[in-house]
Amino acid sequence: MQADTIAPQRKQPALISPVIASFPAKTKSCCLLEKFVPQDRPGIGRELKANESKAMLALSESYVGFVEAVTKSTIWGKGLYQEFYDYCLPFAHDARIRGAYTSGDIDIFIGQLPKIEVAARIDVLTGIFLSALINHQDEQDCALHIDKAPFPLSFLSMMNQKNVAIYGDSGYRLALRMGGGKIAFHGNAFNHAGEDMTGGKLCINGRTGSYLGFGMTGGEILMKGEALDCGNAMQGGKICIIGSVRDDVGKNMSNGEILVKGNVLGDVGGGMTGGAIKIVGNVLGVVGAGMHDGTIIVNGSIASLWQFDKNRFDPHGNFFPGGNVIQYGRQLVKDGNLSAQPEKK
Repeated sequence: MQADTIAPQRKQPALISPVIASFPAKTKSCCLLEKFVPQDRPGIGRELKANESKAMLALSESYVGFVEAVTKSTIWGKGLYQEFYDYCLPFAHDARIRGAYTSGDIDIFIGQLPKIEVAARIDVLTGIFLSALINHQDEQDCALHIDKAPFPLSFLSMMNQKNVAIYGDSGYRLALRMGGGKIAFHGNAFNHAGEDMTGGKLCINGRTGSYLGFGMTGGEILMKGEALDCGNAMQGGKICIIGSVRDDVGKNMSNGEILVKGNVLGDVGGGMTGGAIKIVGNVLGVVGAGMHDGTIIVNGSIASLWQFDKNRFDPHGNFFPGGNVIQYGRQLVKDGNLSAQPEKK
């Protein structure tokens, strides 16, 4: 579903809000340029227009060259987004050499996008191009006003390693495979924000669509707003939501920590095999359905608890080893054994 538009705040706060004390950060990082192979300059070599900087000329030519090269390549149409990113690095390198662009130039370039004619599907390629520009520049800090773009940008801050403040609503897969740095995002993000994160901090001041933190193995997501769901197939890292979740939390998660400081309208810990989930508010769905291991703590009411005493086998005959469920400090389930019924307030 598309998130309702929220006008982005123009006042630029600190890059990252304070992370809760129970969520200490030790992040990993990854090298972005290990596969970089220099190529010939893709620019068409036109002359500067009036009031156009050398950096803007280099950025626009490299952008057009990247889009044209990808759409004519064998990887186009296959959804190979990592390959798109790797393909983009020489073009970002070329723009840096010819134009010596700054983080401010990248922000100005976003406002120039309506004037540049490129092929279809440019929301994805534009987001990937901007991500490569940010990661490939010398400055550590960057501010982007994506509300100036003519369309929602997808794959923005992919493979991020820098400190980036972003203002405006984004498309899908914000901060895909983020490995380090900090992102302060002020707006609404569509589906798959923080997917496959390995490190860094992603702060979202707004709402998100489905699959927040899907498959993440490290890093932190701190969100102030409402999420559609979160922590699906999570393998590590930490998610904190200062708000409510409209659907499931921690479905099929195997490791990591999730804290929701609001209510959950869906299920919690369905198919969970490890990790820890804490819900400060109420759970309107089922807690621990098909749970194999891990811990779920609920400080509010529980609408329905999985029948651990009657459903120890799934339809295929597989045994559910256990897991722990705690409500109001009372142990309802210990190692898969039901010891008390939940309270419904």
